[in-house]
Amino acid sequence: MTENLYYRRSGKIDVLRLLIWFTGGVLASIPLALLYAAAVRYIPIIYVNALFTLGLAAGAGFLASLIAKGARSRNHGFTLLIGLAIGVISLWFAWAYWVVLLHKDVSVFSVPHFLKALNPSIIQYMTVEVAKMDNYLTIGKAGKTVISGYGLYTLWAVEGLVVVLGSTLIAFGLCADKAFCERCRKWTGIIFTSRRLDASIDYVTLREELEAHQFASLLGMGLANSGDTLYIIVEVHSCGCGETFLLSVIETVVSTDDKGKESTKRNDIVSKLYISREELEQIRENMKAAL
Repeated sequence: MTENLYYRRSGKIDVLRLLIWFTGGVLASIPLALLYAAAVRYIPIIYVNALFTLGLAAGAGFLASLIAKGARSRNHGFTLLIGLAIGVISLWFAWAYWVVLLHKDVSVFSVPHFLKALNPSIIQYMTVEVAKMDNYLTIGKAGKTVISGYGLYTLWAVEGLVVVLGSTLIAFGLCADKAFCERCRKWTGIIFTSRRLDASIDYVTLREELEAHQFASLLGMGLANSGDTLYIIVEVHSCGCGETFLLSVIETVVSTDDKGKESTKRNDIVSKLYISREELEQIRENMKAAL
């Protein structure tokens, strides 16, 4: 049985901290949404708008990841929900301010106008009216092709999916690999990374030895050659209290596409195996040259 050998998330979340951080995240999403709304309102060019939409998704996802970490979410489901919620809220705020900016007599941000525009029925009404226009959004050279009606509805639907799904996945991606120490109640960070090690070793045997806390094979691994596209990296994570140490051994594969662009893929051989402080010092001592 290996359940107690590896780090596993507890599935918990600090409710009070969630409320505080979520409130802060919602407030922080307002200027992000306002900036996005102004950008798409005054630069109605589809290709440029696509970049703005990706930016809003990335910003909302980053905010959601901060909320999840601040709330000490050790539950992937909660992290996904936080990302989803911030994505929806950011999009809602952006659409509301976009509605405000459609009025020519509104030149500066107005809280009353913004709060009024948060009404979903107002947003729906304005989208229907804008979809009837024949000069709102253009595509092609010199803006000769106009997008309206169902074409505009489709673009808005895609925009919503990109922002909401993007925010959800980015938040999850930024938090998925984080480990939390239940003793000091802090997130862990990397305190040791080896140089590139030779990968000519049986991974199954190595894993079994490490699970038995036998480190001879690991410590006996030599350095990979400079041109090797397959190598192993050793990482150790720890927290502020210095009582939790997690060992990861990662196979790294470097590949090059037809255009000469390199990409790196990481595969866990061992992921976040609990080790003692003495075992950490043993690894450090024998891998001094790799620090």
